[in-house]
Amino acid sequence: MYKKQNQRLEESLKQATDEINKVSINPFNLPIYPYLSIYLFYLSFMYWINHITSSLALLILSRICDFKGNEIIRKLQNDSKEMKSKIKLKNILALEQEKLLQDKSSSIALIQKEIDELKNALSNKEEQLKANEKVLDELRKSSEESKRIIEDNKHGTSQHFFLVQLFF
Repeated sequence: MYKKQNQRLEESLKQATDEINKVSINPFNLPIYPYLSIYLFYLSFMYWINHITSSLALLILSRICDFKGNEIIRKLQNDSKEMKSKIKLKNILALEQEKLLQDKSSSIALIQKEIDELKNALSNKEEQLKANEKVLDELRKSSEESKRIIEDNKHGTSQHFFLVQLFF
């Protein structure tokens, strides 16, 4: 917008300057326009006003951009702080979970050790039970054999007693 105005003013200034040059060359000695110098002054003044206005507008625009930039930087810094705090929290949680996992692992190891000891004890008791059953079977066989011998002896004694009664 200001560039177009500056161009128009520059063109007007150039035209006015050309007119002045024509008048100063004035081959016919025609009178010089009295208001031409005022008009040139006005054009020059407007040119500088537009130049200052456009510079001021650029300055304001740069300040606005700086403000927006600072605002964006502050937002990014806040986001960075939030991310750092979230990462810290996640690290704390991870450490607590790792500690809990180590505790559970050590508990599992202790329980596994107890299970192994109980399995060994069970195995020993089963071996002892088998040995006791073997001894029990032997004792039963021995007891049965003893009963049979006693029975045989009873029968033999009763037969012997019967025979003795027959002969006597």
